[in-house]
Amino acid sequence: MRNLLLLIILSLCGSITTQASRHSQDTAYVKMTLHYFDLYQKGKDEKAYYNAAKQMKDYLLDHNDKELYYTIRSQEVIFDANLGKTYRALQKVNTILKDIEQEKNKDSYVQLIDYTLGSIYHLRGNYRLAEYYYKKANEKCAPTDSPSRMDIYSQMAELKLVGSPKEADQWIEKLGDLTRASHNPEYHKAYLMLKGKLYFYHKDRWSFDKIYRDFFSIQRKHPEFDNGGVALMKAMDLAFSGDYQSALQLINAENNEIEAIDKPGLRIQIYKMMDRYDLALDEFRKIKMRRDSLDTDMLFDSMSEIDTQMSIYNRTKHMADKNRKMLIASLFTICVMLTLALISIIYHHLMRRRYQKTIEQKNRELSVALEQATESDRMKTAFIEHVSHEIRTPLNIITGYVQLIGNPEYEISPEEHTEMVNSINENSNMITTIFNELLDIAQYSSNKKFVCEDMVNVGSFLKTIIGDAEEKNKGRLQLIAENTEPDDFTIKTNKIALCRVLSQLMDNAIKFTKSGSVTLGFHADKASKTLQFTVTDTGIGIPLAHQEKVFERFYKVDLFKQGFGLGLPICRKVSELLGGTIVVDKDYVGGARFILTLPML
Repeated sequence: MRNLLLLIILSLCGSITTQASRHSQDTAYVKMTLHYFDLYQKGKDEKAYYNAAKQMKDYLLDHNDKELYYTIRSQEVIFDANLGKTYRALQKVNTILKDIEQEKNKDSYVQLIDYTLGSIYHLRGNYRLAEYYYKKANEKCAPTDSPSRMDIYSQMAELKLVGSPKEADQWIEKLGDLTRASHNPEYHKAYLMLKGKLYFYHKDRWSFDKIYRDFFSIQRKHPEFDNGGVALMKAMDLAFSGDYQSALQLINAENNEIEAIDKPGLRIQIYKMMDRYDLALDEFRKIKMRRDSLDTDMLFDSMSEIDTQMSIYNRTKHMADKNRKMLIASLFTICVMLTLALISIIYHHLMRRRYQKTIEQKNRELSVALEQATESDRMKTAFIEHVSHEIRTPLNIITGYVQLIGNPEYEISPEEHTEMVNSINENSNMITTIFNELLDIAQYSSNKKFVCEDMVNVGSFLKTIIGDAEEKNKGRLQLIAENTEPDDFTIKTNKIALCRVLSQLMDNAIKFTKSGSVTLGFHADKASKTLQFTVTDTGIGIPLAHQEKVFERFYKVDLFKQGFGLGLPICRKVSELLGGTIVVDKDYVGGARFILTLPML
């Protein structure tokens, strides 16, 4: 890892430059500072950076500037952490703490150490400890220390960007309040960059576009600003525009301003936008491997450090008691190294098991996503086929009759005119019914449960359903209501929803019955506390193999029979929203019988 965020460097540099105004007349110091920050930002030449840092510290100690002195030492720690030297960085923090203990105003420097520890753990991926130390630093930060607060707010926002967007937005807005109060457009540009990342990770294109315009408006007005954040914003905009390959190329380019710590998360988000969850999972594996590698490096750094310290110890005590001390030191070293090796083996074993579980879970998720995509494609195809078939016929009839009626060259008798108008109305109603069913299935799919507060008299309700069905039956079949309960028996339900189910079942029964009867029945089972409605006909029945499939959307036993294949799926969905079930009675062979079972409320 190199730099945690471009914003850290910008704000830290700005903070020190502001504080260093007391040395601004010293040309040598100004030149030394610029050289130091150039090496810090590049993060490559370790030896040259440490030499520059030593020159800075020596100068500041000579001028008794302890505040900037400890700031440089803290930056040196973050530089080590960027290089993956976590153990060395933590050792330096302990050394800085010991030195601060000797200072008179030591409390003013503790906040800087908390922030530094937060940065170390942030780089290692230990977000829980990073958050802990950032919050401690925030508690100790002076209300007037705006640059430090900007650093802390930006890092807390970064920690929460993906997992807790609301909390991330709160930290970003705190940063925005400070940047607006500072009237510094370069600070505000950093705020806009964080805001843009938040909207990108949560796919809010409209909000991102506004932030994007504001960001580049500042960039155009201030060409003297560096290009920090430009490549990042352009990559996110390309991804939102669907140009995923260009976005990935920009992110993967080596010579750009996008920080290495940001790149894996950006790639994962773009892969998700591409529906390439396999690539997202592969990127996630790489992140895990890098974090495991950091932990392993820290472990072996610790072992090497202990080994070095033991060697020094052996040489120091060699003249006093060579044989005995060497033996004790060697045994101690071996024990420590064996213990650490055992810890490493156990740790990697546990990580491998956790990693395997993660892979298995992701594979299951990918399998489910594939099944859902396949089912969605099948449903889309079925929808297009059904719409084309069911709407084309009535539309053709309507169009043909309208052309005949509207053409003055055709002589049409009053009887023919009436018949054509009736046919147009009938087919218009048919199309309206199709779209009503589509709207109903969409509405019911978004509901969780119906409110059941209506008190319904069952006897009167059954008669109403029978009466409505008779309008379509027109005396062709015998419609019967059978109620095993007393005339004043009432139930608590959602009357409109229940009427929707029973009316649909009655319509289906009349439609598929040529002769005989259709019976609407009701029975209350007080033992099981359930209500049972049945619709029984003497029609063509439903073959056993199709009795469950008829509840699937667009499914039709007879493809040439009029209908859209949504009536029974709507019935089942409504029954579920009422807390009940609907099935075909497999034991009834004289036609078809549907059984609607609801809880007794």
